[in-house]
Formats: sequence, C-alpha cells, structure tokens
Amino acid sequence: SNLPGDAKIKQPSSPVKHQKDQVGSTFDYLHLYGQDLANRNLLARAKLRLYYVGLQLHIQLYTLNCVRRHIKSKMPNLRQ
Repeated sequence: SNLPGDAKIKQPSSPVKHQKDQVGSTFDYLHLYGQDLANRNLLARAKLRLYYVGLQLHIQLYTLNCVRRHIKSKMPNLRQ
C-alpha cells in the first residue's frame, strides 16, 4: 500500500539520512521489497524441499512394507 515515495517506509537511523530525497526513499522501498520477495522465495523452496523429503520417506516406507509382505508370503512360519 506504500508508494515508493512514502517517507513512512523506514525511519531514518541518522540525521544525515534524514535529508532523504525521492531517489533515496525509492531505493529503500525497492530494497525492502526485494528482501520480502527473497524471503518468500526461500520459504517456498523450504516448503517444497520438506514436501519432497516427506514424499521420499513415504515411498521408502511403502517399498519396505511391500518387501516385508512379500517375505512373509514366501515364509509364512517366520515370526516377527
């Protein structure tokens, strides 16, 4: 909702920065916007990685159960 020219975006940390022109505040805005996009991208990639790992574990578990069932069918007298 903030426009690039808005002064409300970031509080000046020093008196020198207080003399902020249009270019400066626009740069700050773009910088913050870029950081926000990068964070969202990282979050999306982390979620995707978690999903992928979960899927791999699920597949391995399924394969393991299939192998176990196969062995049990071949050797019915085998006790667990």
